[in-house]
Amino acid sequence: MGEHYPRGQVEAEAWCARCRRTTLHRVDRPVGQKGGGRLGPCIDTKHPALGLSKEQVKRRERAEREQREPRLF
Repeated sequence: MGEHYPRGQVEAEAWCARCRRTTLHRVDRPVGQKGGGRLGPCIDTKHPALGLSKEQVKRRERAEREQREPRLF
């Protein structure tokens, strides 16, 4: 079970597997939840961007193909 953070807390330090170091993370609170929040994604400005995911690449290629060769129906 994940750690819950106080209601007013908006960021917390935690280990980031992508950065491989302790960085600042956003604290998310699900809609309608009265209590504290849970740890969200890394918000460090030095967070490495590894490019597009495989799904994003497929979507982009499909859109380009449809532009070149539109569907008949």
